[in-house]
Amino acid sequence: MTQSTAGITLAGLLLVLARVAAAADTLTITPRQAVVRTGPDSQQAIHTTVPQGTPFAFLETHQGWYKLLLDDGREGWIAQAATPVQSDRGVTVVPAVAAVAPARTALVIGNAAYSESVGPLKNPGNDATDIAATLRQLGFAVTLVQDATHQGMDEAIEDFSRQLHPGSVGVFYYAGHGVQVGGRNYLIPLGARITTEAVVPYQAVAAEEVLARMEAAGQGKSLNVIILDACRNAPFMRGWRSPLRGLAPMQATGGALIAYATSPGSVSKDGTGRNGTYTQHLLRLMTEPNLPVELMFKQVRLAVEQETNGEQIPWELSSLREHFSFHTVAAGPMSIPTVETPPHPPSPRTAGGTQVAVGVYPQPLAVPQTLRNSLGMEFVLIPAGELQMGSNDTGADDDEKPVHTVRLTKPFYLGKYEVTQAQWEAVMGNNRSHFKGDSAWPVESVSWEDVQEFIRRLNARERGTASYRLPTEAEWEYAARAGSTTAYSFGNSASDLGRYAWYGDNAGGKTHPVGQLQPNAWGLYDMHGNVWEWVQDWFGTYPSGTVADPAGPTSGSGRVYRGGGWRYGVRLCRSAHRGDVAPGNRYDDLGVRLLRVAE
Repeated sequence: MTQSTAGITLAGLLLVLARVAAAADTLTITPRQAVVRTGPDSQQAIHTTVPQGTPFAFLETHQGWYKLLLDDGREGWIAQAATPVQSDRGVTVVPAVAAVAPARTALVIGNAAYSESVGPLKNPGNDATDIAATLRQLGFAVTLVQDATHQGMDEAIEDFSRQLHPGSVGVFYYAGHGVQVGGRNYLIPLGARITTEAVVPYQAVAAEEVLARMEAAGQGKSLNVIILDACRNAPFMRGWRSPLRGLAPMQATGGALIAYATSPGSVSKDGTGRNGTYTQHLLRLMTEPNLPVELMFKQVRLAVEQETNGEQIPWELSSLREHFSFHTVAAGPMSIPTVETPPHPPSPRTAGGTQVAVGVYPQPLAVPQTLRNSLGMEFVLIPAGELQMGSNDTGADDDEKPVHTVRLTKPFYLGKYEVTQAQWEAVMGNNRSHFKGDSAWPVESVSWEDVQEFIRRLNARERGTASYRLPTEAEWEYAARAGSTTAYSFGNSASDLGRYAWYGDNAGGKTHPVGQLQPNAWGLYDMHGNVWEWVQDWFGTYPSGTVADPAGPTSGSGRVYRGGGWRYGVRLCRSAHRGDVAPGNRYDDLGVRLLRVAE
């Protein structure tokens, strides 16, 4: 099939190719075959497949289907779009006619010749040149812009958006420096004078604005792909007070796919050859005939992950509604290859050794959707999705194994911060905390049983307007990872932990007010360190295989706690680490974060 349904010539289109029926239909259909079904519906069982040129006598018509008499005496139905009517009341199966290809337009920008203060780069010029050449070979009208100033980028983006229209395919590729500030992503032009975070929105181009222009030009009826190889080390960030590495998630709406060279909190490799690591594999796989774009990026992800030993893991966000491949060959079927884990797995790393790529995780909006209750507690919306839970890597405990697939089928809200002493006291009328502080200090020295009473009273206080509980262990790890597959939500480097967590090396022997350090990519603070957090589950061994919405064992001797605490080292602050203790115990490093049920 082609990349878009726009402009399809119905006469001669083999309709059933796009409507292979149910799980029971296991036949492979090509343009040289047609399906004969038991009834006039693409969901009916298949009688047989027949090659093009096969003549049949037809018995009647019904809503776009012909009823046929087969050679073996059976009656069957075939789509009218696959068969012309002959004068002798017969029909003949014909091959599919390729769809009329929509306009393909691309803007490719490569910025490399930055000043020393910004940080010159080696490969973006080559990356952009090679991507532009490849896209031209694949039928795109390409504009290539290199080492562009702010004005040059603005003008190129404006011209590009004018070329897009409903039904078109637009591709925007950028290689160079990029940075996130305030949850938005900015592409750095040449000549930018970036002294502080505050000037970035005025000195750089917002990636979100590029997508907005593409969507507006297509009026929500185009197919847009944005590829950002823009997460390299940036010297200009060294003086910032609280820099966030990598790019932030963007909202992919209106039939768009957004591809990132690496995951949140990480940087991409500039490469040792002509191209950066990410673009090197992107160039290779773009030209695979009829490879669906989602599977293409998955293969890129696996290749990059293997080459970098898991230090760089690309990811994507997608709201595509149509089939699309960069290299469409009308004469053949769409390629649906089996994408497997690389045959030679990367060497052990700190966490997430067998975990799937980040792209399988649905990502929240760049600006998280939040709710606030009557106590001022803030909750962040976490979408339904899937993760590989646990770790097989060096340093992982046995109780973190086996790594297994978990599907969370419902979205939920999770506390943006750990419950504070003021919030606890407002509900319970007491404060057991050892480290007493102002209203922003996390509550601690509370048992799992204390927390259950707190939840009961909070639900009563809210008078049915909301329902609160502890997160399950799976919900907690899913939210803590925030789309990452590394030791921590921000990457594998323990040296960066101090920017996100109060732990043994920086806490000074005490807890600290919530929200002082950087959040994870989903806007949750202190998921690593400060105080451990109770979860709902009894402690038990992990299952193997795939599970949906797990709640843990039905009984046990200890309840699980997660996240690390102020007195502990880097290993215990990993996303996969778990511990347990009797539900009646209280400790000065053990607190709570609540889940609010999504309506």
